[in-house]
Amino acid sequence: LYCIRHAQSTYNQAALEYENQGKKSQIHELKWNIEYMDAELSAFGELQALNAVPEAHALRVQTVFVSPFRRALRTAQILFENHPDNPDIIVHPLLAEKLKNVPDVSVWQGTPYPQYPNFD
Repeated sequence: LYCIRHAQSTYNQAALEYENQGKKSQIHELKWNIEYMDAELSAFGELQALNAVPEAHALRVQTVFVSPFRRALRTAQILFENHPDNPDIIVHPLLAEKLKNVPDVSVWQGTPYPQYPNFD
C-alpha cells in the first residue's frame, strides 16, 4: 500500500504566500474564499507531480484509489496515466478530506470529469 499526497494546490500556494508575507494570522481569510473551492494544482504543483513520475513509475501498481478532489485527480493522472503497469484508477468519495475549509468542498457529482476519461 502506497499513500501519495496531492501536489501543491492553488490554496496551498496562497496560504504559503500569506505565510511568506508575514500574514500567517490572516490565512483564515482564504479558508472560505470561493476561489479555492475544490482547488486545482498550482503551476508548481504540476511541476512537483511531473518530477515525481519516475518514482511513481518505479512502483508496481495494479489499482490506484483517488479522492474526488481535482488536485488529487490531476496528481493521479500525471503520476499514473502512462504508468508501465497501466493501473486502474478508481475515484472514491470516502477518500475525501474532512470539511475544514472551502478547498475541502468537491464539485464532483459522482460522474467522471471529462478530463479524466479513464478513471472509474
